[in-house]
Amino acid sequence: IPEDLVIVEDGVLQSVQYTNAGEEFSPFYYMDGACVFHIAMLTRKPVMSCCIAVSPVDYIKISRDVFIEALERFPEFQKSVLLYICRTSEEMKKPRHKICKYLIELSARDGMVYTLPFSTEKLAVYLNLARPTLSKELHLMEDDGLIKLYRGKIQIVDIKKIYEELNGNGWMG
Repeated sequence: IPEDLVIVEDGVLQSVQYTNAGEEFSPFYYMDGACVFHIAMLTRKPVMSCCIAVSPVDYIKISRDVFIEALERFPEFQKSVLLYICRTSEEMKKPRHKICKYLIELSARDGMVYTLPFSTEKLAVYLNLARPTLSKELHLMEDDGLIKLYRGKIQIVDIKKIYEELNGNGWMG
């Protein structure tokens, strides 16, 4: 059961959850200024998850009790937490979020330039996106300076921007 709220001051943390079968799912990345928050901290239900430092990390921990007290005493803080939970669940459905998450997972294994393991059609199916949506979003990401596309390859140009795309611009990320 997560007992603390963690604020990342510097570096990158990856939060990973596991299924009952021990399979990894739903990795999320936190960087400079982001808050690592798990709803289980409030519900006290056990979860199978952990945080892994992707790079050296400086962080601040806030205990569950202090966090709960802040929720009870400060309505604006409570509202921010609820908005964060809603925003995060919506962000995870967006094509760019799915693509950024996939790119970070690949870059952790293969470096910054890699050959796509599937055709565009199969990658779209893997990410649960329509092929035209995937293609359009990849080209928009190239226009935004995040990646460069080559025949069958992708180069990550700005990994920090990809982390920022994943975590949005909200109170906790």
